[in-house]
Amino acid sequence: MVGTIAAAEAIALGVSHQGSPLSPAFRRARSFASPWRSMKVRIRLQPDDREVEVQAEQRLLDAALDAGLPIPFGCQSARCGVCRVRVLNGTEAGLAPPSVIEAAALEAFAAPEGVRLACQAYLVRDVEVGRIPETGTKHWR
Repeated sequence: MVGTIAAAEAIALGVSHQGSPLSPAFRRARSFASPWRSMKVRIRLQPDDREVEVQAEQRLLDAALDAGLPIPFGCQSARCGVCRVRVLNGTEAGLAPPSVIEAAALEAFAAPEGVRLACQAYLVRDVEVGRIPETGTKHWR
């Protein structure tokens, strides 16, 4: 893989934003390039007070749903805002900085500081989040 991890993630984000799936070869290369490849992190979900341990460097939504934490979601592409969560542990350090797409969506939703989109936020450290009540179409897995 050529370039930095950030460049690879930007390419992946652009490809997924266009609706194209990432190739299996790209996914494998990206996972081997990652410094967090074998790191585990904890997600604590409120108001349920449930905590799970998951693999780092995956989307908060994917990790939470795979671990059985109920986070509502819709489009999974930063367009609907159904998956908004509030970071409760006083810092967003448990999540990678918002991508350009996520930042633009949060601005469009007039989201206050500390709110992130679970479908876009990548886990890098332990994080505590709270669900935000939402109206509209929700999907649960």
